[in-house]
Amino acid sequence: MTIASLPSGVRWVAFAGIAALVGLCPVARAQCDARIISVSSDAAIHYDPFEGDKGVQQLSVIARASGHADCLWGLSLVSDLPATDWELDGPDGGRLRYRILDPAGAEYRNDAESALLVRLPPGEETLLPLRLEIPGGQMFAAGAYRQLVHLRLVALGGSGANDVATQSTMITAIVPARAQINLAGSAGAFGGGDFGFAGLDFGELEQGESRTAFLQLRATRPVTLHIRSENGGNLRRVGGDDRLPYLLRIMGEEVRLDGATASVAADPPRTMEGESYGIRVTIAGDPGALAAGEYRDIVTIEAVPN
Repeated sequence: MTIASLPSGVRWVAFAGIAALVGLCPVARAQCDARIISVSSDAAIHYDPFEGDKGVQQLSVIARASGHADCLWGLSLVSDLPATDWELDGPDGGRLRYRILDPAGAEYRNDAESALLVRLPPGEETLLPLRLEIPGGQMFAAGAYRQLVHLRLVALGGSGANDVATQSTMITAIVPARAQINLAGSAGAFGGGDFGFAGLDFGELEQGESRTAFLQLRATRPVTLHIRSENGGNLRRVGGDDRLPYLLRIMGEEVRLDGATASVAADPPRTMEGESYGIRVTIAGDPGALAAGEYRDIVTIEAVPN
């Protein structure tokens, strides 16, 4: 099998101006014939918005030409919505932008009236490897995104373009179910705020005193926050068994920590910035009756996509 190489010089061809290419293709179109044998991809494009990189996959087009060796060929790609950006349709009306490129990096237009030139040696199966890219920085809901793309192999020459083979293929991308959390000392978009935050320090304990932090959350679908307290919702004296109960509220909702794991539902917007939710801890017990010392608890928060 031959891997296609490109003719030198002209790359893009607008069918309305093919007469200018007569010198490149002295052969009549009737002497040129080809067929698309297959269009395939190893897998769907994997695109994780949180990785900060583009999703990439190869689309393999195999064609076989017959006729004269001087035949000039063009490959045209178009969707059911021509003259627009390449976009994959997904959940909640999401439209994930992507690109289709040839081996040299030239980008295919979503246009039935233009093509990129390809070289098809007669009598051989030729691989035309196309590159599918989803640019990073896009945030959409988890799920499958698809677009039907129509490929046209055309023989160029004389005063026009002659369709010799057509085939359609479904381009698919998968956005995984993901969630990310940060704890910060102040509100802000994901990754912003005060990240000198290492915990809530009450100093000298007093009943009714409160401290606030912020849970920054972004996700590709609604999530459940699983919350666990090492000491069952109590500050425990280091080196002893004395305990001081406290109340924890997330998004204004009291979270009971006396069980194994508490759960809170959250549904941040499908944006890279996500949402910042307030966490408030209030001392519920009376420290006056307790032995002096340092009191601590460790609270673990896990965000699990539903």
